Amino acid sequence: MKPDHSKDHEMLASWLAAERAGDDAVAEERLGQIFQGLPLTVPSEAFAARVLAGAGVARRGAARAADLGRQLRPAVAFGLLSAGLASAFLLPLVARLLAEVDPGSTLAAFAGLFAWLTRGSVVVIEVGAALAGYVRMLWLVLTAPPILSTLLVTAAVSTLLIRWLLELLSFHRSASDDRIFYI
Repeated sequence: MKPDHSKDHEMLASWLAAERAGDDAVAEERLGQIFQGLPLTVPSEAFAARVLAGAGVARRGAARAADLGRQLRPAVAFGLLSAGLASAFLLPLVARLLAEVDPGSTLAAFAGLFAWLTRGSVVVIEVGAALAGYVRMLWLVLTAPPILSTLLVTAAVSTLLIRWLLELLSFHRSASDDRIFYI
């Protein structure tokens, strides 16, 4: 005996009708009813373990993680030791440097940096404007009908010549050819 899906079809038709009519609230309600009517399928708890064990991923992954942990221990220890030694030597140096720096010289240094960046940005803008002018002039020249047609014909002829040259230079070896020349 076949299951009766007429109620499912009615719910689906009413949801589609509400969507077509533009009634969002009714459409959301009908869609919620459709999803509530769907059966809940949950895989068993051992499903993932079976799949991973069947693929051998669980064993390899755990072994790989253990190997990686053993390989990284010396690097982490060396990094921590280096950071400790660096802080032991650099902290007194930084403290002495900060004691000798006054706000006026810091402000002057930042003002000099800002002036240098501003001069650099002006140069970049001027170079960009000049390049844009050159590109505009080149575009006007290249799109002139006589030059454009010449470029297109040259490109077509060179493409055909390169294909012909590649065909001439290609080496096709047949099954009966037993001589290969090495240069």
